[in-house]
Parts: sequence; structure tokens; C-alpha cells
Amino acid sequence: MNFACRCGYHFYDNSDNLSFKAHILADEDWNEFVGYLEDAEKPHTEKIENMGRSLDLLERCIYQCPECGRLFLESADGSLTMFTPNDTAEPEPDVNRHMLISSHGENWHGILSGWWEDPKPKWREYAGCVSVMMNEETAPAFHSNDYAETERQFHVIFEKLRAEDSIHYAAFHVYEQGGSRCIFSWNRPDTP
Repeated sequence: MNFACRCGYHFYDNSDNLSFKAHILADEDWNEFVGYLEDAEKPHTEKIENMGRSLDLLERCIYQCPECGRLFLESADGSLTMFTPNDTAEPEPDVNRHMLISSHGENWHGILSGWWEDPKPKWREYAGCVSVMMNEETAPAFHSNDYAETERQFHVIFEKLRAEDSIHYAAFHVYEQGGSRCIFSWNRPDTP
């Protein structure tokens, strides 16, 4: 990628180990990336395929102009958005505020998380929770002090989201004084 900064500096991204370039990985993609790393023990041909898929998650770059300090962040679609150093607290108008979403963009499949704490900490209102994380939203879907109802609601929400093909991971954990245990875990079939 070759482009010019507003100050006149020219970026030539045609080699490795560039001092003005970094690779970024969206937090929404972190677990998927770790899954690819865990698959490194597979046969050689599958390793190569997994490496390609994991690098697809890292294909977004960030550049910093060594002359003026402006940052250029690559979006999931390959376009660049420029950020100018700003010493005021005023928000910038017309700025893409979704630069750090998943490399999958709007097609990112969310996560369903459920947990139960036994005993319930005094500072918590509820011992159990089921929440859904979808791109920029995290929504507590259900809170309860009834274990059976919390687990039941988790499975109801899981079946609904799985049928809609809108999640890639789901897990329910029970936290006890001696540690924690996962009583349910599911990965979308095409996700490591």
C-alpha cells in the first residue's frame, strides 16, 4: 500500500519491519485467533491453511506519519481513516467510530456467556447472569438468584441465537470457592 499523508510524507509499504507500521487485531477476533494458534499441532497442510486464516484476521494495519504524527487506521474493507493529534477535548466530527470492530465486520458472530456464583458475593445483586455480546453491544439478557432458571434461560437464549446463526461461541461457567468449572461450551463448527 502506498499513500501520502496530508503533511506531504509518502508511505511506501513494500517491505517488512517498517518503523511506521503495525498490525492490529480486533478484540472481537482474539478468541478466534487463539483457536487458530491452538490448531498449530495439526498436520502440515492444515497448519498452512490455519496460518492463512489467522493472518486474514491480522490484515488490518495502522500507520503513523513520522513527520506529523497522524495515524492512519485500515478498516476491515481496506480503506484508511486518518486521525490527527488533538490537544482539545472536543470530539471530532464525521469520524468513523467503528474502526476496531472485528475483521469480519457486520458479519461477526457474537458470544453468549452465562455464569453462576456460589456463594453469591455480597456486593452482587444476582448470583447468575446470561449476557450476549454482539459487535459493539453487550447486553445482559437475564439475571437471577435461581440457578435452575439461570441455566434454563441460558439454553433457551443459546438455542435461539444458534438457530439464527448469530453466535460463534457459548459457554456457561459455575464459580465456586474452590475454583470454576465449565458446565457447557459450544463453538460454531467452522470456528476453531
